[in-house]
Amino acid sequence: MIKSSELILNPDGSVYHLNLKPEHIANDIIFVGDQNRVEKITQFFDNIEFSTQKREFKTQTGYYKGKRTETEYVAQNPH
Repeated sequence: MIKSSELILNPDGSVYHLNLKPEHIANDIIFVGDQNRVEKITQFFDNIEFSTQKREFKTQTGYYKGKRTETEYVAQNPH
């Protein structure tokens, strides 16, 4: 269990930097290296049920061929 002091939440209960709640996360996740690739992949989804972007994080969750799938971009900082 993550201590509440180590998990910062937004007023709506979503994780601070990701703007994600547990129900937004699919079991199958495609991670991409460029935020513009998120839409390039999700354009093939049957539908998109959730979409968010905050700072260097971008997520879209929906269905691809009937299977719940998430596409996510998280910036890689080389520092």
